[in-house]
Amino acid sequence: AELNISRPNMVAMESTDDCSFEDLIAHSLRLDPDVIVVGEVRGREASRFITIAAAGHPACTTIHADGKQKSLIRLHRMIRLAEPNFDRAELDGAIDAVCHVRLDPDTGRRALELWEPQDT
Repeated sequence: AELNISRPNMVAMESTDDCSFEDLIAHSLRLDPDVIVVGEVRGREASRFITIAAAGHPACTTIHADGKQKSLIRLHRMIRLAEPNFDRAELDGAIDAVCHVRLDPDTGRRALELWEPQDT
C-alpha cells in the first residue's frame, strides 16, 4: 500500500488484478466515507477520481508534477485517457485546492505553493 494511515474507522483498500480502482471507488462510496484518500493517480483512474470529487465527495490524491499548473495539465491528460472529450473547465470546477510540495533533503517536505480557485 502507498499510504500508511492509522486512524479510527479507517478502511484501507488496494487494487489488484481482480479488483480495479473503479471497483474500489464504488465500494468506498457505499461505505459513506467522510473523505476518500487516494495514494497517487497515474493514469485512467484519474477520470474516476475527478468524477467523485466533482460530485461533492471530499477526496484527495497526489500527482507527481512540478507546480500547480503542470499538475492540472497532467491530471487533465490522464482523465482524457479514459474520456477523450473531457473539458478542462470541468476539471477546474472539481478542484478545491492544489498544494505543491517538494522534498528538501535538509528540511523534509515543504509546501511551496497553495492554490485555491476563486469563486466567480
